Amino acid sequence: MNPMFAAMISNRPTQCQKALAVYAENDDVQASEWLIVCPLRNKRDMQAAAKEINATIVAESEFLKELPKAQQLPFSPSFGGWRNMALAMAAKNKQSIVFLDDDTKPQNDVFRRHQGLLQDADLVIGKYAGHVGGSSSALLDLTHQLEKFEDGRITNEEFQYILQLRLSKIPPVQKPVENTGAVGGNLGIGFRLAQQQAFFPIQYRIEDGTYATLCSQKIVNPPVARSSIVIHEKQPVQNGLCDELAGDWKGNVLAAFVVASEKGQKPNVVDSTPVIRKGLLIDYFSEKYAKSKFRHPQLDRIASLTLELGQNEAQSAAALYCDVQQNWAASWEAVS
Repeated sequence: MNPMFAAMISNRPTQCQKALAVYAENDDVQASEWLIVCPLRNKRDMQAAAKEINATIVAESEFLKELPKAQQLPFSPSFGGWRNMALAMAAKNKQSIVFLDDDTKPQNDVFRRHQGLLQDADLVIGKYAGHVGGSSSALLDLTHQLEKFEDGRITNEEFQYILQLRLSKIPPVQKPVENTGAVGGNLGIGFRLAQQQAFFPIQYRIEDGTYATLCSQKIVNPPVARSSIVIHEKQPVQNGLCDELAGDWKGNVLAAFVVASEKGQKPNVVDSTPVIRKGLLIDYFSEKYAKSKFRHPQLDRIASLTLELGQNEAQSAAALYCDVQQNWAASWEAVS
């Protein structure tokens, strides 16, 4: 099979080393050339992680120094920009690439399956097991557990334990499921698509989920959503759920705005805001919580979430996406 890049985007050296030690035990890793993309401040601490798997460290600011200023936009400091650094190297070398997260571990021969599928597909959307889903999954389970607590089906001690997990952004553990959108923790991209489509380098964590949607017109060989499985072990962030919901809400409104703009429509932030709020299950939770006698400061925050996003900011995001895509070929060709 053809050689392939494997990329891990991380700003957590200890977590990255732990993950790569597990991937290093996987029999088929020799088929991949590993890249660790990180901020320059983490480069020294990433050396130990790199040794686990003979990886190349791509440090953000060092990468940018090698490029003309006109070609730096796709690599703006963000997870999307960091992903684009690895994607550009794959495009330049005409190699496929698989993206994995530092909170995952393989359940099967992840690399060999990606390699095989990318012989015929432009995009491979792998499966997650373990902590499947993001903020909306955590919020949905929290809503159900609150109902169980009030009905007496679980004890206060049980509910308090679950409450702290969900408020720390940890969704319930699930069996492997196929993802409906692209997930950056198990995503394979063929080199032809890598040469045509960049990630959206924006501060909100929508760069992976929007990739398949935004590149749908450029995919020649249909995307595949099966076979490769990683176990997701999400790391807790105390009381992080509300902030993540707010970021997901704003990011997805911006993504919807960009998609509509790409289709030649004239989108309006006001129109898409309530639809996405409902899709994130904030309305569902708020309705159930209003009927509950239980109160908690973090749950109060979630129930009263509002979106601060103006039309100008959305238009600027659409313009950024347009500029990145128009200059993508010149950007990856400039990579040394």
